Amino acid sequence: MNLLEVEYEQRDGSARCRVGDAELPVPDDVLASRPALMAYAGRRIALGIRPELIAEAGPAPSPTKPAVPGLRGEVVLTESLGSEVLVHIDVAARPVVREEALEALTDLDEARVEDLKIGAERQHTTIIARLAAGSRPHVGTTVELSVATRGLHFFDLDTGLAITNATPET
Repeated sequence: MNLLEVEYEQRDGSARCRVGDAELPVPDDVLASRPALMAYAGRRIALGIRPELIAEAGPAPSPTKPAVPGLRGEVVLTESLGSEVLVHIDVAARPVVREEALEALTDLDEARVEDLKIGAERQHTTIIARLAAGSRPHVGTTVELSVATRGLHFFDLDTGLAITNATPET
């Protein structure tokens, strides 16, 4: 799962996650199934997006077709797996960097720890999208991505716990 640190906002009767320059709306049914999320308005949380929920965005929307929520980033690596392609994309978003995870990762891969710290400073991170085999973005190109926002996951940055129907401790 891709984990990004985002600003959770509620305004004008709707909820959204600010991911760098982009905004991902939180659908009403998702918000209704996670009432504790309302208590996080104006706070930073961790947003989880599964790779299969990310797709290449279609053509530019028309006046009758609303824009699809999405992200934009540069392709840094592609991995062909036969029936699908894993695409690693650098996006303007702060990675979730927790001390416990860094300590565990340090034993395995110090270079990855350094990459996470640099990404946090730069406000950039690499996400992975699982695309159809016919999709073949090239390394170095910028891609527009759509996100199936009904499948978003939300986590408390302090506790690491999923935000569901329990209220957060303040």
